[in-house]
Amino acid sequence: KDWKGQRIKLRFNAVYSLCEIFINGQKAGEHHGGFTAFELDITDLTKFNDENTLLLSVRNESLSNSLSSGSRYACHPLGGINRSVFIMALPVVNVSSLAVETSFEKDFVDADLITYVEISNENSNKVKDLSLSAELREWKNEDLIHLPDSQVDIQVIKSGGKEVLKLKMPVLKPKQWNCETPNLYVLTLKLKKNGEIIETIHQRFGFRQSEVKGNQLFVNGKPIKLRGVNRHEVYPLTGRVVPKEMYREDVELFREGNVNHIRTCHYPPDEELMEIADELGMFIECEGPFCWSHETKGDSVSIQKVMTSQLLEMIVLNRNHPSIIFWSISNESIWNKSYDIAGQAMKKLDPTRPLTFNYFPWGWVKNQQEDEAICALGSDHYPSPTGPGKYSDYRRPISFGEFVHLNAYNRFELASDVALRDKWGIYLHSMWEDMYKSQGVGGGS
Repeated sequence: KDWKGQRIKLRFNAVYSLCEIFINGQKAGEHHGGFTAFELDITDLTKFNDENTLLLSVRNESLSNSLSSGSRYACHPLGGINRSVFIMALPVVNVSSLAVETSFEKDFVDADLITYVEISNENSNKVKDLSLSAELREWKNEDLIHLPDSQVDIQVIKSGGKEVLKLKMPVLKPKQWNCETPNLYVLTLKLKKNGEIIETIHQRFGFRQSEVKGNQLFVNGKPIKLRGVNRHEVYPLTGRVVPKEMYREDVELFREGNVNHIRTCHYPPDEELMEIADELGMFIECEGPFCWSHETKGDSVSIQKVMTSQLLEMIVLNRNHPSIIFWSISNESIWNKSYDIAGQAMKKLDPTRPLTFNYFPWGWVKNQQEDEAICALGSDHYPSPTGPGKYSDYRRPISFGEFVHLNAYNRFELASDVALRDKWGIYLHSMWEDMYKSQGVGGGS
């Protein structure tokens, strides 16, 4: 009852793979895709003085399932609610979107903190005399950091309207975020009406700049090498639903193994992974939920819509995490017009990170130029031992998205001769030594 007069939002962090949502017997909306978060406004369907019924209809088989091949390589149907669900109440005038960007000066000492804040008026009347102010602190430190130009006044937002504000605030000598020194800050935004606070937002982030120069990938002005692993979101007892404590344990184990990079094959994971990567220091390649997508036949317009919407949902949810240094559009697919359209939309939504596209191993030679207008980072899977030398002087950096994997397909051979695993370490060491010396090879997983 105390939520009456506010906007009620229902949030699913993932439902696989096509679902319809009903509130008190009336359809509230639907969603395509099994690995991206989505929200619905259910205010007008909600009863504030009585019980409410939430009904979810879920289909495993769908266009999204086919494009992601999720059930196919999981070897069982994934249909169901596989991540958190929650409900929240917001003021009728609220912060509906927030993007935090950081940009260093040439010497990488001082930086600009840039925020894009969307404010929505979900009231039936126009609203006046609003203001938005920003405060900055180091994470786990209550001392305020001076922020010039940290307040914006808003004269009026019409009923049902939105206002997008840009705050560009210089910050002197911020501590940088990278995988060795994962320094974090907290931005606090206060939305006020007539001087009274109506909403407060806290966003954790890091001062980190990711860019491609020539044939190398740079973080904060320094070239990096990715010592990576491919990580599936899987747990023996619960499948794709992973206990929360496993996220931290995974990242801790990887760091102990001298790993500095995780490729989230082959879908965006639960946001919890990025939260832990931000804290502990781990470079993330966050991958879109598409695998072997070229095998899906059907209406090209529908495919473009399903692909683009999920890739943009991935960015909106995760773009404020400094651990994510580039996006992967798809796994082992063949470039087509749908990826052109989706890739352009991704670059527009997040111009601060490079993109890559993980090709079929045998499709690379044919398709290696098709994505260059979109993707600053190239990719190759399972290169031979000559791969590092082949790409040493290549025109853009190459990541070996998959290489020297511990072969999981010859299960019976591994069971009968476990010493085969020792050979894997020998070849991994040899391959890494050559990759490290090759300028055009940015690393791999």
